Amino acid sequence: MLLSFTVALQAHAIDSLTILSGTSPKKIQIRGEAGRDYVIQGSSDLSAANGWEILEQLTLPQAMVEWIDMGSTGKPQRFYRMSKVPLSDHPLTATNFRLLDQQGKSTELQYYSNERVIVLIFSDDYCAGTEEIVPTIKKLRDQFSSQGWLFL
Repeated sequence: MLLSFTVALQAHAIDSLTILSGTSPKKIQIRGEAGRDYVIQGSSDLSAANGWEILEQLTLPQAMVEWIDMGSTGKPQRFYRMSKVPLSDHPLTATNFRLLDQQGKSTELQYYSNERVIVLIFSDDYCAGTEEIVPTIKKLRDQFSSQGWLFL
């Protein structure tokens, strides 16, 4: 009697950061979990006590992205590291701020403190493509407003 077993193992992506170009500005390849947030840090001096600075916090739209460090221009050396932002059960909350709407009316975020999700859309009448995104915004508003999302 011959028994045959097939085992399928799901490969787990290994988070990695690779410098792709040695010229300025540096081009960085980031591999990780799509949809997760990562913090990219850089340093030009590893001997400094607080030598690491946050360069970018980004959400990976796919498992591999390329990012250009415009701050690396003119620096003879640059070191990089990245870390995955821990998942949180707590939603991100913005501090209060005030903006003028398209009619010039002042509105503060705290006016909407009872809303579940607030989507702020920033645009300018002079931006190319502004009119083309309006139907998409309306579609998203119609889709999510019943779930407590407020589009401003």
